[in-house]
Amino acid sequence: MRRTARQDRGTEQPVPGTAGDDSGRLAARLRRFAESKDPSTVLDPAALDEASRLWDDAMSVAGDPQMVSVDVLTTLGYLHMYRYSVLPEGQEQDDLRKTLTFFGLLVDRAPERIPDQVVGSFVSAGLEALDEYKSSGRPELLETAVSTFRDAVTVIPPGHPDRAVTLSNLGAALFTRFEQTGDFADLDAAITVGRGAVTATPEDHPNGPRYLSNLGNSLRTRYERVGDVADLDAAIDVGRDAVTATPAGHPDCAGMLSGLGASLNGRYEAAGDVADLDAAIGFGWDAVTATTLDHPSRPKYLTNLGNSLCTRYELVGDVADLDTAIKLGRDAVGATPAGHHGRAMMLSNQIGRASCRERV
Repeated sequence: MRRTARQDRGTEQPVPGTAGDDSGRLAARLRRFAESKDPSTVLDPAALDEASRLWDDAMSVAGDPQMVSVDVLTTLGYLHMYRYSVLPEGQEQDDLRKTLTFFGLLVDRAPERIPDQVVGSFVSAGLEALDEYKSSGRPELLETAVSTFRDAVTVIPPGHPDRAVTLSNLGAALFTRFEQTGDFADLDAAITVGRGAVTATPEDHPNGPRYLSNLGNSLRTRYERVGDVADLDAAIDVGRDAVTATPAGHPDCAGMLSGLGASLNGRYEAAGDVADLDAAIGFGWDAVTATTLDHPSRPKYLTNLGNSLCTRYELVGDVADLDTAIKLGRDAVGATPAGHHGRAMMLSNQIGRASCRERV
């Protein structure tokens, strides 16, 4: 919201209150700030006193924050937005939270009152909450990310250049929550907004392949839980589109290749078409080749490829496939830190493959 925000929606003065009351005094302050950009007009301690009295009076009448006057919420939102814009780094976070709180109460009632720079702040706050959740595992941060991204999507109109990325962010947060809670409503919603992100993305947009790949991963996950082959077919279609649109050497390329390979392997297991298995192995090799030795996802790609090669060994009986799978598994274990949650499964796979090799 701070220095790079666009000013093209609703950034003029809010509707003024009655002259002489706190609403009127605050509205006058906001007009002066909008005209002069003088920080003292909004940083004056009296401004916070006026805001506090205005909020208390509004709540005494409404009884519920959701029922407070739109004009009051707009006035308070602008006050804290302006304060946030001029306070030094490190001193402005309380005003940012209040900005999002007051404008957040307008999302369902008067979204046209919310300026673009605040929409950007909703997105930034959601990303920050999601990143902090991944570091700390605190579930309330994930809830904050989902609700904040939802608010942002609500106020970003179709055709807006930020709509696709915000839908994609919401889909990622919903998918993460599904992984934690197992609530299929979140998975279904992640797929719905993922499709929305793809639809809202212009052709040849650099983020388009990533949105396609994310959608493919969500569709494959639903297939693995529900078993609807239509989801798997759709995952393969969008996965192929993502790979085709991604240039070699792109940092996301290996993950897209591996995801497509996993979907093709799943369809082989469902339908038995050897062409799908061969294609899964081909894309698996491409993913491994495209990954640096120290990449954190390399063990997963090695494991997926090894599993597909073992499947083909069981089908065809070519010992070279089994030997390659054993080597890939050894590399995956070696690249995985002790204590990693996936290491035990890798070791179990290796034991099974070694036992199978001894019987050859």
